Amino acid sequence: MSIKMTKIGPLLSVVWSLLISVAWSSGCSRCESKGAPGIQFDAKGKVVAHSSDGSFVVQRGKTIDVYAATGHAPKSLPIGNPDNTPGFWYDVSANARHVAFVKRDGGLQLWDTAKGSLAWKGDPGAAIGKRFEMNFVGPSSSLPASYGAPAFVGGDTLLTHHNGGVVVWDVASGKAKCSIQHPYMTITRQTFMLDDQHIGIRCGSNNPGIANTTLFVASLSSCKVITFTAPHKEGAVGAVKTKSETLTADRESVRIAQRDKGLLLKQKWGISTLSTCRDASRIIWGTSDGQVVLWFRQNNRLVSFDTGRDAGIVHVRDDGKNVHAIDAMGAVYRWPLPQKDQGEIVKPKPYDQDEILWQKALLLVGMENLAEASDLLVPMLQKKPTAPKYRMAALYLASIQAKENADAFARRCKKEGLDLGAKSTSSAMLEVVKDMMVAESTMLGMDLYMSWLATSPSAKEAQANQGIELGLSISSMLMSAEQYDYRSKLLRWMGRLFPKHKKLAEELKELKEEEQE
Repeated sequence: MSIKMTKIGPLLSVVWSLLISVAWSSGCSRCESKGAPGIQFDAKGKVVAHSSDGSFVVQRGKTIDVYAATGHAPKSLPIGNPDNTPGFWYDVSANARHVAFVKRDGGLQLWDTAKGSLAWKGDPGAAIGKRFEMNFVGPSSSLPASYGAPAFVGGDTLLTHHNGGVVVWDVASGKAKCSIQHPYMTITRQTFMLDDQHIGIRCGSNNPGIANTTLFVASLSSCKVITFTAPHKEGAVGAVKTKSETLTADRESVRIAQRDKGLLLKQKWGISTLSTCRDASRIIWGTSDGQVVLWFRQNNRLVSFDTGRDAGIVHVRDDGKNVHAIDAMGAVYRWPLPQKDQGEIVKPKPYDQDEILWQKALLLVGMENLAEASDLLVPMLQKKPTAPKYRMAALYLASIQAKENADAFARRCKKEGLDLGAKSTSSAMLEVVKDMMVAESTMLGMDLYMSWLATSPSAKEAQANQGIELGLSISSMLMSAEQYDYRSKLLRWMGRLFPKHKKLAEELKELKEEEQE
C-alpha cells in the first residue's frame, strides 16, 4: 500500500498558510506549505545534519540555518561552507540546543544555537593519536583528522570520528572524556545510538575488510568495544537496540537479531535511514528515492508513504500517533499512523542458530582468527541434518586451517557426503562465497570461488549467471598492486569457461589494455 500526498482546496490552503505563518515566523522565509495532510513545510536547502527528535540543519552558503523540531523560526550560524569544500561536517542536538561542527583538519567546535555563539573548541589529539593521513584538502593538520559528521548521543555526550577510533566528549565542559578504539577499526565514519548506554560505530575505507561491514558495538560507560553486529553488505545504514533484539539495516535489507534466532526482510529499497517506535513493534525506514516504509511486525504488513519527490530521506520517526520524515532537500513530512491491517503482507525470512554461528564465524575470519572460526562450526558437521551451505562453510574453514590443497579439500568434502560435482554442492559453494564477500573476506572468497570454477560444467550450469556476477564482484575488490596477479588469473579462467558473457568480455578487454600500458 502506498499513501501519496494529496492536494487541498483553496479555502484550506488559506487556513494552512495562516497556521504556518503563526508557527513559523518571518525568519522562516524559505519555508512554505506544500498542502500535504498534517504539518509540512519546505526549508529549500541541503540538509547537512538532523537529530532524533526531528531538528535539522540546512546549508546556506556562508551560514547554516538550524531548525528546531518544535517549529520555531530557524537560527542562523556563521559556519557555512560556501565553496562546498569536502570535509565539512555538522550535527545538531535534540531541540537544536547545540550544533557541533568539524572540518577535515580535525578541530571541533560546539555552538550555542540560542546565543548564536561559539561555546568551546576541542582538540581530539588530547584523546586519540594521529595515524598516517594523506592530505584531503589544503595543508596537513597537526590534529587527528575527522572523517565523518560528529554525533550527539543523548543530551550530554558528543562523538567525533577519526582514523582508528572515536573520541567521546562532554558537552557541558568541552573536555574529551575518552576514546573508543579497537585493533580492527579503520576510518570511523558514523555512529548510531543503539540505546541509552550503547553505540554502534561504522567504519569505511577503500581497503576491503570486516571493518567495512560490521558495527563495533561499544559501551559509553566503559569506552570499550564489547561486541560486533553481523556483517552487512557495504555496511549498515541504521541500527537500534532493544532489551532482547538488535535491529540493523543495509541498503537492501532489515535484520532483526535475537540471541538464538532472527528475521531478515530483504528487497531493493535503497534504505538510507532506520528507526522504530518506542516498543519496536513497528520499524520505519526511509529510502534514497523519497519513500518512507513502515513495517507492522505483529502481522507483517508494509505501508509505503510517497513524498512525491526524488530527494533521499535522511530522517524518519514514529511517535505512536504520526509518521515523520525529512528529506535531503529540507522538506518535512507528517502522516497519521495507519491502521495495522493496512498495507501489503510480507514474509520475512527466519534464520536459526546455524546462521548465527556462521555470521559469528565470518566476523572471526575477518579478524584473522581462523582457528576459533573453524572450531565454532564443528557442530555443523556433527549435527544431522545441516544445510549444505553450513556444512560447506565448516569443511572449507577446516581445510584452510589444515593448510590443505584443492585435492585434499575435495576428499574432505566427499568424506562428509558433499560431492563437489553435484549441483546442490555447487550452489552451496556460491552461497558461502557470497557471504564471504559481504564480510569482505576477499582472498578466502576468491579461493573458494576458484574451487567452484574447477567443478564440472554440469555442476556449474544451473548457477552460471550467478557465479559469473559473483566472480566479477570479487575481481572488483582485487584492485591493489599486490592483488593484480590474482585478478588477472581469475578473469582469464572465467573467460575460458564463459567466453560468451558480454560483461566478462569487457572486463577482459580492460585487463588486456592495462597490461599493454
